[in-house]
Amino acid sequence: MIAPAPFATEPASRTRATKPRALRLLVLLTDEERFTFFPDGGIASCLEFPNTIACCIPPADPVAHDWTALLEQHRPDVLIGAWSLPPLPAHFSGWAPRYYCHLSGAIRRHVPLSLIEDGLLVTNWGDSTAPYVAEVALMHTLAALQNAGHHQFAIHQRGGWRCAETVSDKSRPRSLFGLRVGLHGFGAIAREYVHLLAPFHPRLSAWDPYVSAATLAQHDITPTPSLEALFQTSDVLAEFAALTPETDGIVNKTLLSRLPADAVFINVARGRLVDEAALADCVSSEKIRAGLDVFAKEPLPLDSPLRGQPAVHVTPHIGLRSAASRLAAGRHAVQNLARFARGLPLLNPITPAHYARMT
Repeated sequence: MIAPAPFATEPASRTRATKPRALRLLVLLTDEERFTFFPDGGIASCLEFPNTIACCIPPADPVAHDWTALLEQHRPDVLIGAWSLPPLPAHFSGWAPRYYCHLSGAIRRHVPLSLIEDGLLVTNWGDSTAPYVAEVALMHTLAALQNAGHHQFAIHQRGGWRCAETVSDKSRPRSLFGLRVGLHGFGAIAREYVHLLAPFHPRLSAWDPYVSAATLAQHDITPTPSLEALFQTSDVLAEFAALTPETDGIVNKTLLSRLPADAVFINVARGRLVDEAALADCVSSEKIRAGLDVFAKEPLPLDSPLRGQPAVHVTPHIGLRSAASRLAAGRHAVQNLARFARGLPLLNPITPAHYARMT
């Protein structure tokens, strides 16, 4: 067993109006996770409040799996974890922390709903990483419209240049300026995507059963009466929907067939939203183009029909792989820790309703 290693703390700013509480933090991160999210020296070097005791135990340590003993030994106010965190128990017996700060995104395999219902405060990286996923969505949008897949295939694989295949009517580059862009889902990533689209002056529409028409109107977005109508009227269809039992496989052959000829389908949300066989059929017939960062099975199987398709611009789930996105997530966590220490509301807290829509 590796002994807990205390981190240094920094003095608090004297300009703070609310005096922060002393906190006990129990950090369950691998070294890679610590320096991914806090490259400048770990958590405590980022904190601006005093009297904080932070102990770090590697998640692989057997003691990290005995929650009752671990919590009784350290009596933390706050747990901090990420991808490697062992699953928390259904209920705490004995000492119970008040807040779990999850540095990454998906929490279902780490935190049971029962703990949130018991009153445990839980946050993840929230909206902090949305701009970086939106950036990848914009890249795929432009690449698919400009037929980057066709041109890369011709130049790299066939030694070609502007060969007949890459200048056919169905594969000519298209401009994003003024196109009809449809958004399936209008959460944080979709909203950042809309900001990035602004210089192109697109005509925006959206379908999201959880977002009111008034909210869409605030962003100059036209609501559509149905998902079918959204697909039928979009030159670019961008997927931002959450994966739930209702949306699993929702983008099927029927929906894809409603897209206009030479439309672009973008998915940076979840691969399982889409019937990939149906999508492969559509792009192989050159009816539509696609830009994909997520897939139902990852890594993408070698026999996937989406491989080897010049009309499909693909990346290997890189939406949150940039150093900048991880740094933003770390800063978001530090903000929430500081807010918790001062008794302020947390940013992007995960409620039972939010939990139900997460994967």
